[in-house]
Amino acid sequence: MAFSAYYHNTGDHPVAVTILPTIKCRLTDNDRTIEIDAHQLPSAVAGTQSIHSQGFVKVQYEIRLPDNILGAVHLMVPQLQNAGFYFEIKESLQTQDVAGSWMPRTTDEPLDALTLLYQPYVKNISFYEPMYFLVGTDPKYSKFQLSLKYRLFNPEKPFAKKRQWLQGFHFGYTQTSFWDLASDSAPFEDTSYKPEIFYITSRLKTRLGGLDGLFLKTGLRHESNGQGGVSSRSTNTAYLEPILIFYNSQRQTGLKIAPRLWTYFGNEDANNPDLEKYRGNFDLGVTFGKAEGAVVDTKFWWAAKGASVQVDVTYPLHTIFFSDLDLYFQVQYVNRLAEDLLNYTERSQAVRLGFAIVR
Repeated sequence: MAFSAYYHNTGDHPVAVTILPTIKCRLTDNDRTIEIDAHQLPSAVAGTQSIHSQGFVKVQYEIRLPDNILGAVHLMVPQLQNAGFYFEIKESLQTQDVAGSWMPRTTDEPLDALTLLYQPYVKNISFYEPMYFLVGTDPKYSKFQLSLKYRLFNPEKPFAKKRQWLQGFHFGYTQTSFWDLASDSAPFEDTSYKPEIFYITSRLKTRLGGLDGLFLKTGLRHESNGQGGVSSRSTNTAYLEPILIFYNSQRQTGLKIAPRLWTYFGNEDANNPDLEKYRGNFDLGVTFGKAEGAVVDTKFWWAAKGASVQVDVTYPLHTIFFSDLDLYFQVQYVNRLAEDLLNYTERSQAVRLGFAIVR
């Protein structure tokens, strides 16, 4: 039996992926489980492949099914984030004994592996903006951020396969919290809630030399701090952002340049009528670094009240400490107007240290 595996890149820049020639699969038939190898069919796809942003590589594998397998069968691939599918065999392949021993389902099966059977849409969820927890050198200015995006149309389903342009529609959510860890009660000074809907194109064709990827992103974002009365702050923006990617696959170094233009609408005129003067209508993001090394991410803003800058440097901890520690050490420097909504007329100046899981 043959099946296809898709190696997806949901990030914003190309990544190098090693195509596995053999993968271990787990077959479950009623209450019995067996592990079996799947071997890659002859293909031009082999070794290490560079997958561009929002792209994928399709690889076909083949397995030899056990002889007496029958009924509903679940195939799962632990090496590929527990991806899997169901199929049904209505007639036994042969009557002789199975080559290989069946055994009861293991009792140490992780909860996620079991609940994933009932969450077919979870593969549409991926990271969006950086996610980190940072403590300021002055703990009063600590900060953390969570961010996810959800692809609205599954690229593997027939409707989106025939209309590939639909695959660019996403829902995004980012939450940025400013935490005063210097105070006894450690209160949250302010939190920005940023839901949005956006569209990002597939890789656009270009004749620019050295350019590995050109994408265009546009969307509508709402931002508010969830407070009421005189502390309430909110705004809405419509933005346009071209993204240029340069990547050296041999050195595994990349450069991303992403200028963004936006306009405000539905701004809360009662409490933040002049937000535009402090945040402006333009920023420039520049990211440079190595896949397995340091990455420097810089962002510049221009506004009527002055310029702003934020610099983030991240480095994977597994390269210097524990090989299984999947965290980045992060240093952030910020000198910015309107970093948070509540005190948008003030300039934040802070150095923060901490950890990131997405940089």
